Amino acid sequence: MKYTDGKNIMVYAQSADGAPVGAALETVSKAAELAKANGEEVIAVVFGKDTDTKTVITAGASKVLVAGEEGLQAEEKAQILVKLAEKYQPKAVYMAGTPEGKMIAPAVSAVFESGCVTDVTGITADGVYTSLSYNGNVLNDMKMGENLPHVATVRSGSFAKKLDESRTGEVIAEDALADTVRTKVVETVKEIAETVNLEEAQIIVSGGRGMGSKENFALVEELAEVMGGVVGATRPAIEEGWVSRAHQVGQSGKIVAPKLYIACGISGATQHVSGMIGSGYIVAINKDEDASIFDVADVGIVGDVTKVLPVMIEEMKKRFGDAVYTTEENVTLEESVIRLLEEKKMTVTTAESCTGGKLSGRLLNVSGASGVYNEGYITYANASKEKILGVKHETLETYGAVSEQTAAEMALGAAKAAGADAALSVTGIAGPGGGTAEKPVGLVYIGCAVKGEVTVREYRFTGNREKNRDYAVARAITLLREELLKRA
Repeated sequence: MKYTDGKNIMVYAQSADGAPVGAALETVSKAAELAKANGEEVIAVVFGKDTDTKTVITAGASKVLVAGEEGLQAEEKAQILVKLAEKYQPKAVYMAGTPEGKMIAPAVSAVFESGCVTDVTGITADGVYTSLSYNGNVLNDMKMGENLPHVATVRSGSFAKKLDESRTGEVIAEDALADTVRTKVVETVKEIAETVNLEEAQIIVSGGRGMGSKENFALVEELAEVMGGVVGATRPAIEEGWVSRAHQVGQSGKIVAPKLYIACGISGATQHVSGMIGSGYIVAINKDEDASIFDVADVGIVGDVTKVLPVMIEEMKKRFGDAVYTTEENVTLEESVIRLLEEKKMTVTTAESCTGGKLSGRLLNVSGASGVYNEGYITYANASKEKILGVKHETLETYGAVSEQTAAEMALGAAKAAGADAALSVTGIAGPGGGTAEKPVGLVYIGCAVKGEVTVREYRFTGNREKNRDYAVARAITLLREELLKRA
């Protein structure tokens, strides 16, 4: 099956729990940029009728094809993508460089006898692909042959995710199915393992060989904790066993673009710098004043990193004050809040909508929580908010269930109903559906009532349904802690 004349770019927008993954949205946005330069459009493909197609459109897709089921295996998805490519004749098919993407890409290119490039970090409008080889140590520029579609997997973090709520697009239901569906995933049990979200971190503190030892590397981890950041590392630091490979930044690790990147004891090898050069602000600490890392740093500190970091950590603690809930490794945020309630001899309750019991569950997972938590409420429906929490019907009619006003009344009503000193409320749109231009997916209002005084905060999260709910829970507990600390 061959063709040499094609138009437009097809992107497989991989999803998880109904929400497109970040790397897929990055790929769609890059494809949109390339398509615009050539007067073409992006045709995205998703699996599962409940997948969030709106976000795929905001990322740059003109058409979104909904084909098959989300639980299909990679080989079945590849068969469907082949059928869709045959029908729409794109000149290229792109997908995120995830394990699944790397399985699907060669299967698609083999059918069409076309080229396939993996680990792509750059694409030009005229079809030049930059990719990594030799374990990330060599960058290759290449062009593919005349057979279409050209197939490529895109390395996560290589391109910016550009979401534009004003974009519009067409959603098309495709009936294409795999020839033989041999396997379908009906349930996924998540692996218990370290999860490090370097790609979406706003602050990254990274350590290199210059840290000298695992004991010294602990300073990197402490600074990251104090600043609310994520720990990164160079390959030499990982090979020394100071931290797991999940933390690696660079060509052979993760490509990151945080607002702040602090490089500790990092010389500035090209392999590492290429993975963090997109950071908004770079601070480098190295005793060698000629270290290459200073060439890309906005601020450079020449000195012994093992002496500089303790000073920075102490200063951060002074500056952040109560924002640091603990420096103890084994104390969680919820444990610190339960202990704080015990000290103040106060009780708490919860009123949840979009989090559906996750907030109360996290608090009650702390040993001794029963001493400060007697009862809570899950009021998903508006009628329940009115009946159980006393939210005014007029409030819901005027402002909606997802609003600052409703969150405030939920918190105050819960505190009254439970006879508690404090109450947390959560109402929002977790996704993948239900969002609008005015109230998009990820919009969450969190209320905190303490002794009759209520504070409400608005948040806009950008994860999938599960992540948005988890983010809301963490923010709610943090808000309660902040409000309790204000009171003697």
